[in-house]
Amino acid sequence: MPSALQLVAIPAFPQSAQADFVTFQQRFQPPGEGPRRHPSKPAPTLVPIPMPTATPRAESRWRTAVEEHRAALAAYLDAAAALSDEAWTRPWKPEKWTPAEITEHLAMTYRVFIGEVNGGPAMKLKLTPLYRRVLKLLMLPHMLFHRTFPKGARAPRELRPEASSLPPKGEALAQLRELGDRFAQEAERARAAGWDHVTHPYFGAIDLTRGMRLCAVHLEHHTRQIALVR
Repeated sequence: MPSALQLVAIPAFPQSAQADFVTFQQRFQPPGEGPRRHPSKPAPTLVPIPMPTATPRAESRWRTAVEEHRAALAAYLDAAAALSDEAWTRPWKPEKWTPAEITEHLAMTYRVFIGEVNGGPAMKLKLTPLYRRVLKLLMLPHMLFHRTFPKGARAPRELRPEASSLPPKGEALAQLRELGDRFAQEAERARAAGWDHVTHPYFGAIDLTRGMRLCAVHLEHHTRQIALVR
């Protein structure tokens, strides 16, 4: 009687599978060892994998965020330009920033974000990872939906302006306009190249679309403040 092994037909190892196995060896062989090439097959050429394209819905959300930011930047610049020179250096509320300091704070924010999407350092993270995750899950959507910032929230240290080294009003507003436009352009370029986030100290990494919307809400928040200066 034939054995169980004799009853089972074991197919030969296909040539294509042998070649694939050799290719695997070539790619992952230990350092220092010579090449292990199949005699009838050359070494493979590695081709970069393109980044996936954005879906129509994601693209629509991005375009909406860019337009929100453009409108918010224009509204802030108009409100600031309408202030008198005296109001420009008057705090919007006792012991709060002046419009001059707020404008520099916004410019500093753009500089950090522009640097980050170009491969530079991001803002320093605050709090614990768990706490940042909770804030990102609960507070960030609330801020974007209601278009508000928490009362009394303090700016990160690297975004606090020095009152003794502020540019004149005209220069400050021109600089802010240039930085705001540049951030939108650099974020667009970085997004097309596969960069997908900016870093917020209290939320951690957030996608570029929400980052752009947060910049718009940030501008609206400070526009309401300088409107109170009399």
